[in-house]
Amino acid sequence: MQAPVALTDSWVRRIAVSWPQVAIGTADGSVVLADLTTGEELSRGRGPHPARVEGAESARDMKLLYGEYDGGGLTALAFAAEHVVSAGREGGCVLWRVTASGQLQHVAAL
Repeated sequence: MQAPVALTDSWVRRIAVSWPQVAIGTADGSVVLADLTTGEELSRGRGPHPARVEGAESARDMKLLYGEYDGGGLTALAFAAEHVVSAGREGGCVLWRVTASGQLQHVAAL
């Protein structure tokens, strides 16, 4: 059985699934972990990546990636077993571990 997952405070920019969980990268730079069988949000990593990065080089790079419209937030997201990796406009990435209770635990940043 599948249940809808809805975010009420930000746009979805990236998703990665490791059934029955989904990692969602948002336009505000957060990473959300949710259960697809219940639709429940399990955990949220707030602010690991900025929604926007100021500067001419960043604006140029985002235009190359997204054209005229850049919705902000994460640039990449991967989810395998109990690990999630998120990447952002600042050029960094964050490694998260999904705990047995479904919480996102910050492990490392690059």
